[in-house]
Amino acid sequence: KFEKNNKGKVFFDTDWYKNEPFYTEETPALRWSLVSKEVLPDSTSKNYVKQTEVIVDHLRNSVYKDQEVPEPYKSAITEFESKKADLTRRISSDWKKVAEELEALQISVLTRQTPAEAIYDTLIRFNITNARHLQNHYAWTRRRYSGGSLVSLGHADSGGVIVGRWYPEGRLSGLGVVLSR
Repeated sequence: KFEKNNKGKVFFDTDWYKNEPFYTEETPALRWSLVSKEVLPDSTSKNYVKQTEVIVDHLRNSVYKDQEVPEPYKSAITEFESKKADLTRRISSDWKKVAEELEALQISVLTRQTPAEAIYDTLIRFNITNARHLQNHYAWTRRRYSGGSLVSLGHADSGGVIVGRWYPEGRLSGLGVVLSR
């Protein structure tokens, strides 16, 4: 166990989410995935829609640079681009519905982690390298909590990972994207 080995706590405070399904029911998916070590450049200080644009640009210009973007990413990008203007228009006025739609987007499913996957990766990386993942940043996940906001996590120091929740229009300097594939 983390605490008994003097490595610190896993979670900072679980009071607000201790009964949330993303915490009590979800487990990491057993699959191969590539996870970025840090938040993607230029993904902080942007709302969830703008961060998703950063993901699309990163896929096109870095991950699949000079190549055809494979399916299912191509169709996920097309889906996002067809809905982007409407999501942007409604992000403040209908934020709960927009958060639900953002969670369901295929680009979110393909590229953003669940909270369980993010915690698992954080713990594995720390146990192997002794380096703390997301020590100075938060990353939005692809899950919402029961109140409707999107779940984030970060500032993972010896006091534990802080799990937060933000409205999709939130723009925080330390909140970015960690690519999950």
